[in-house]
Amino acid sequence: MEINRMRQVIQAAVHIGRSYSREVLILMRKFDLLYIVFV
Repeated sequence: MEINRMRQVIQAAVHIGRSYSREVLILMRKFDLLYIVFV
């Protein structure tokens, strides 16, 4: 039971991490554009 729970938690964390990293990449691209404009 504990092993299955750990796997579910890890899978959920990986899924959240992937979607979060995508949003971060998109934000970084937007900030790069702002940074280029301001500098």
